[in-house]
Amino acid sequence: MKPFDIKKLFSKLPTFKKLEFRSVSAKAHFDWKVMIILFFFIWIGIIVYSTKIFFDVDKGAFFTTETSEIQTTPIINKKTLEAVVSIFEEKNKKIEELKVSSPSVPDPSE
Repeated sequence: MKPFDIKKLFSKLPTFKKLEFRSVSAKAHFDWKVMIILFFFIWIGIIVYSTKIFFDVDKGAFFTTETSEIQTTPIINKKTLEAVVSIFEEKNKKIEELKVSSPSVPDPSE
């Protein structure tokens, strides 16, 4: 049986000596690039959206709404309406009576 070479096994693993760490200024330079590119795309998006709104307002299409062709009128049941109105009239009469005469409440201290 052939002997197993451990040096070959460890030579394939990455070591910290091979890795390069970026300096603080390189990180900052990368971060500034990312921020500038990001804000550039946001700026382009705002310009495109504003232009779309401008042309929609110019055409008059921005403030219009789509209406359906079929418009139904609400049907009011006359008997139900009269019943509701009579209930409110009775309530108004009771309120007026209470305003004229004070309610008779027994005094609990007696």
